[in-house]
Amino acid sequence: MVDSADGTPEIAKINTVQELQYEEIKYVIKIIEEEIDRANEDTKRKFKLEIMNELAKIQNKLQEILAENEKVVDIEKLERDEFVVDVERQLEFIELGENTCNEIKQDAEKETLKLQLLREIVQKNTYDTMEV
Repeated sequence: MVDSADGTPEIAKINTVQELQYEEIKYVIKIIEEEIDRANEDTKRKFKLEIMNELAKIQNKLQEILAENEKVVDIEKLERDEFVVDVERQLEFIELGENTCNEIKQDAEKETLKLQLLREIVQKNTYDTMEV
């Protein structure tokens, strides 16, 4: 918020909205919006920090569980995919991976067909036209 020369916040000097002209109202709105944005930024930063701390705790706990899983006998060991909590998301990732693989495979097949066609054209225009 913009302070005046005497150190009093500008918004504190306003008694009523009726005393303000249109340009002054726009200025006051701008000051209020800046204050709201500043308050929201602080809230967002705190929220993000809390979330990151919670994620770090969860990550550490998962690492502990995985380490513990490595120490147990084979019959008690859990497979890595048994630790998945969000099965739907895991399936989405699997599907995305399969789709990507299929696209790469199709692109490779197209490229192979192009090269085969090019080989046939070159052979037809050069080797096959040669006289023995």
